[in-house]
Amino acid sequence: MIIYDSHVLPWALVGALVIIAMTAWSYRRSTWMAGKTTHTRSGGHGRMILAIVLKFVALSLLVMALLNPRRIEDIPKPGANIVPIIFDTSQSMSVVGESGTSRLQRAWSRIQADRWIESIEETFTPEVYLNGQSLMKLRWERGMEVPMPEAKHSRLLGGLESLRLRMRGRPVAGVVWVTDGNLTDGDVSEIRTAARDLDLPIYPIDVFADEDLADLRVDSIEVQQSNFETSPVRVSASAI
Repeated sequence: MIIYDSHVLPWALVGALVIIAMTAWSYRRSTWMAGKTTHTRSGGHGRMILAIVLKFVALSLLVMALLNPRRIEDIPKPGANIVPIIFDTSQSMSVVGESGTSRLQRAWSRIQADRWIESIEETFTPEVYLNGQSLMKLRWERGMEVPMPEAKHSRLLGGLESLRLRMRGRPVAGVVWVTDGNLTDGDVSEIRTAARDLDLPIYPIDVFADEDLADLRVDSIEVQQSNFETSPVRVSASAI
């Protein structure tokens, strides 16, 4: 954003108008004098137009200098804003890929190796959370062991709501979410609504970078049973 000295602006405009009026009067007088003179140099009119243009350029630069324009940038104070970093600890994060490590292990190792939490600390205050049965804050230390992904569902919708309550009234710059994206406690429209209510940018971290496994999810289960004791129970499941 560019600002100017407001108290100088009226005087600068008045001065500009006076100089414009004087320049116009000088131009008309020079034109009248040239018409009265019998010996006029060739190219005099072109030089006069050039002189007027240069005067207006000089006038514009003078007005800008008087206004004292300054550019203002909003730079966040280091450590003033919070960046929550949330790890999904549902059981699907324990799926082992071709590399022999689980999804959570790969994400955890990558974050440890790249030292990007330490780089976030240069500008923001990172807060690490585990999103399992509930949203739990973790005291982050470099080199700490990867947590066990034991939660029975991903709880993305519940995690967003818990985060909104935790961060209410606090300065939050954005949210980093490490998850495989399996939605188990709501549908996509509910997630979008919760993300809008949070009113913060959310940056998901891909945990499938080195994984060729097809991720499965149980979409529906149907059980059929008759009233006869000896009849079998038929269970149909749909996985995607």
